[in-house]
Amino acid sequence: MLRPLILALLPALLLASSAGRAGRRESCSSHTDCAKCATSQSWLGTSCRWCPIDLACHEPGSLVNKCSSSQEVVDPGKCHEPDNGHYEFDARLSELAAAISGAAYAPEPAPCLANFPPAAQAGGGRLVDVVKGVAACDMLHDECSGFVGRLPDRKLIVLAFRGTTGSSQLLVEGLMGLAMPKEAFPIGGKVQAYFSNGFKALWPQLHEPTLALMRANPDHSLLVTGHSLGGAMAALAAASLAAIDGVTPGRLAFYSLGEPRVGDYFFARAFDRLVPNSWRVVHGNDLIVHLPICSPVMLSSRGVSRLVAPFSCSGHLGFPYHHGTEVFFARTADMLPGSGGHRICTGTPINEDSSCANSSDNWRSCLSPSNLMACVEAHKNYYGIHLGGWWKENQCTGLSFNNDNTRL
Repeated sequence: MLRPLILALLPALLLASSAGRAGRRESCSSHTDCAKCATSQSWLGTSCRWCPIDLACHEPGSLVNKCSSSQEVVDPGKCHEPDNGHYEFDARLSELAAAISGAAYAPEPAPCLANFPPAAQAGGGRLVDVVKGVAACDMLHDECSGFVGRLPDRKLIVLAFRGTTGSSQLLVEGLMGLAMPKEAFPIGGKVQAYFSNGFKALWPQLHEPTLALMRANPDHSLLVTGHSLGGAMAALAAASLAAIDGVTPGRLAFYSLGEPRVGDYFFARAFDRLVPNSWRVVHGNDLIVHLPICSPVMLSSRGVSRLVAPFSCSGHLGFPYHHGTEVFFARTADMLPGSGGHRICTGTPINEDSSCANSSDNWRSCLSPSNLMACVEAHKNYYGIHLGGWWKENQCTGLSFNNDNTRL
């Protein structure tokens, strides 16, 4: 009589024993670094999984794990941060990125790029294998566009996105930018809805052509770039290529010009790990790089001209936050091609260095009505070229530059 009772209770006793052992284990989600996660076990006794995309430790089979099985880290020997120190800002490549971003505004980018002298001198402006994409990206059917092509003389594939065109697009973009980032993005964190919507509409036209060029030209690296709105969409493309398509940091470079804040702090930090060769070129008087705002603001009794930001950019309150390393040009003269008048901003807060563009000496002057238009013009002009209008103003015939790349 006793034996059948013991046999009946045995499964429950074993389960209780197992639960007791599991109870002494910490859950996988409690581990906040890769090495600890990869050496720990879940309550089932299987290895925890570290995801380098969302920087979190997960139970096996977790539904909130943003990594595929091939991206998960279970070997502590493979826990390492991307070597950001391995990459340096390339001023000539940045000038080339400006030319490419300017060409993205043109109906036909190839002739514009070929006729921009700094592009040719930086390693060849001959653009081939061009594929363009155009899509409606908001409720007013404003268009977002971009192109992918190849610079064979430089062994470089270029993926570029056009910036904002037209007052209606600027209005919709600005109104949607007043909201907190609210669209989840696959690498982690949230991004501004306008950028996310535009990217989702346009990316299907450029995604496969980009991968096809990379497969066909394994000796080519990839430059992803854009100006203004184009820089924001370029950031989403670079992150997607790295996280989903497995494009390695050694083959991928990101250079943007006048880029607004794309997403929140968690998106920014995930981006930095996936795309360590990332540079945001910023004109000192460019107002757009401060939008959407990154911290609470308040008005003094003297009105808008006394607008102050009582806190530096906050990474943990859900506010928009910049990704990538800022390359700061304090004056217009510093931006002339070949001048070298830039500063690499690595101070605090990370990516939001308060001594560079975020210094109140830079942005406060833009709040004065007498200076506002000058700050708008600063956003339009990088490396001595009106990026959005150069193709139209010069009919793609190029500008005049001295031999040292300074504009005549």
